[in-house]
Amino acid sequence: MLQLRKQVAGVIREYDLFSANDRVLIGVSGGPDSVALLSLIHNTSRTNPPYSEIFIAHLNHSIRGAESDEDERFVTALAERYGVPLITEKRDIVEIARERKISLEEAARDERYKFFESAAEKVGASVIAVGHNADDNAETILHRIIRGTGITGVSGIRPKRKLTSISAVSLVRPLLFTWRKDITAYLEEEDLSYRIDSTNIETDKLRNRIRLELIPHLEENYNAKIKKSLATLGETALQNSDYLEEKTKALFEDVLVNRETPIETITLDINKLKGSPQILQQMIIKEAIVRLDIPLKKLSNRNYKDILNTL
Repeated sequence: MLQLRKQVAGVIREYDLFSANDRVLIGVSGGPDSVALLSLIHNTSRTNPPYSEIFIAHLNHSIRGAESDEDERFVTALAERYGVPLITEKRDIVEIARERKISLEEAARDERYKFFESAAEKVGASVIAVGHNADDNAETILHRIIRGTGITGVSGIRPKRKLTSISAVSLVRPLLFTWRKDITAYLEEEDLSYRIDSTNIETDKLRNRIRLELIPHLEENYNAKIKKSLATLGETALQNSDYLEEKTKALFEDVLVNRETPIETITLDINKLKGSPQILQQMIIKEAIVRLDIPLKKLSNRNYKDILNTL
């Protein structure tokens, strides 16, 4: 499917996802999105590739027992087929979640990104590519709206960001503007097999119910193009969010009192902070929390308001 290859190549250029000097680590689970991503990046402009070298990273999370081991074997065979070096690791996510007293989803996500970072360091990769698509973005935005969010949450998934706030490695999503149906069509046309994660059809998880039940209901009864509407909302919100973040960073430097590094405490000028637009006051507090390396998920909108009300 030449059109999809051109689209992905265009997204890589437009959003500067990686360049000819970059070593790119591709996260491959064995599912349809990651298999398509590997194929598309491997075959994009082979005569003049937009990267220096590519690698495959696969984390066996052990959640599905024998199925997880089959996923690893499948990805190993895939790496051999494409002649791409593979970094793989096995972790007991169920035990990690139990020890840390967090959900399986949260533990799997945390361990996956820790693994990606260590794998990138191992091979000297400056970019990690993952297979999130346009459907994932629409589902993420709706999920966040249901659970409660602000403009940053409504912005959805970014095509490119730092792996962590202090990481030099970029996380990129070349398929973010590609719909799932087009990925499936590409795989069929290229005769590419893939693995299906059985946990993706379990309706006890909110995210799965949104994908399998809510969005089809909205498409049938309210708006046949609801996913496109959500994606458009995310794009508009992202533009607004980026503008506000740019203003916040500039204003933060003016409000910041202590500038010594490393920063263990942050002191802000209260008068300058209170003189800022209200929306930026909360974002300045958020910036301070990020710089102190405090997980944002531990704070709610109420917490931000309480902080500002004490000033």
